[in-house]
Amino acid sequence: MFFIAFAIMVFAATAVISAMFMFFAATMRLIVLTVFFAAALWLVVIVVFLAAAVVVVILVGFFATAVVVVILVVFFAATVVGVVFVGFFATTVVTVAFALLFVLSCHCASLLSLAITTIHTVCPEKCLYDSPL
Repeated sequence: MFFIAFAIMVFAATAVISAMFMFFAATMRLIVLTVFFAAALWLVVIVVFLAAAVVVVILVGFFATAVVVVILVVFFAATVVGVVFVGFFATTVVTVAFALLFVLSCHCASLLSLAITTIHTVCPEKCLYDSPL
């Protein structure tokens, strides 16, 4: 009976550990993709800003200074808005990932506690150790 309970606990612990590793890998993949998209957006913003600078240089010969200032302000505002959106998205992704990691770790701890309690219930005379759980 003890070995059956021990096998159940080993199986549960193995499942919990593999689930934690899989979740950690998925979290890291999500964070890497978020950073990649943030870097790609930065590159797009820089290219657009440089293109806007070229357009501004061309337009200087045709328009007044006020138009150039308005164009520069609009492109700067668009850059700031894009960076803010990327920051919010990255913050949300990281927060959700670590919240899920915390919830999963609490759930895994309760599963291990349940497995240990099961062993204590099935074979109280053959406790592996005194668990604080």
